This record gives sequence, structure tokens and C-alpha cells, in this order.
Amino acid sequence: MITMPIAGKLTDRMGVGKIVLPGMLLIIASFVALTQVTATTSYWWLGVVLFVMGLGMGGSMMPVFSGAMQTLRRAAVARASTSLNILQQVGASIGTAVMAVVLSSALASRLPAGGGEGLGASAEEAVPAMMG
Repeated sequence: MITMPIAGKLTDRMGVGKIVLPGMLLIIASFVALTQVTATTSYWWLGVVLFVMGLGMGGSMMPVFSGAMQTLRRAAVARASTSLNILQQVGASIGTAVMAVVLSSALASRLPAGGGEGLGASAEEAVPAMMG
């Protein structure tokens, strides 16, 4: 929200390549910071890291899309805009689904089965323990 309008204006003046690189560096830096997260990491630190990641995404996504649109003829812009939006939404959905499966698998392998299988059995064991 903060960097997208700024990146859009700078892209018009300086070109796509000079704007995307700093945005990508911010994203990479935030990924590196997220590799250091532990059980005792403060929520404030996570918030700062995710904020920096958002700055990087706003600084890289807008110029990339603007650069893609600048290469098109005027008649093709409407279809290309729709296609980019569809690809972005589908990509985000697939990425979210893949990450949910990976997270679920990682959690299931680390939680005790307790006579059942996976997360369901652990949840069933936790409910009576909370009630009794």
C-alpha cells in the first residue's frame, strides 16, 4: 500500500529494472529474517519483518505489471490486464493450498498419533483433556 504508488511513479521515470531490484532485495532480506524465527521470537519482530516484505512486494509487483503492460498495443491491454489478474489470483490460491498441505504434513509428522492418525487424533485427545 505504501510502496506501490511510489514504485509506479518511479517506474515511469526510471524504468522497470531499477525499481524491481531493490524490491526483490527487500523480499529476500525478509525471507532470510524469517529463517531465524524461533518459539521465543516476538510478534513485534515478526510484524516488522512482514512489513518489510510487504514493502518489497509493493516495490516489485507494480513495476513488473506496469512493464508488462507497456509492451502491449492499446487494443490488447484489457485482455492482458484480465489475464494478469486471473494468473495472480490462481497462483495465490495454488500457493496457499500447497503451503497448507506442507504445513499440515509437517505438523502431522511431529504430533503424537495417540492410537489414531495425524492431527484428528491429537485434536480428539485434546478436547477431553480440556473438559475434564
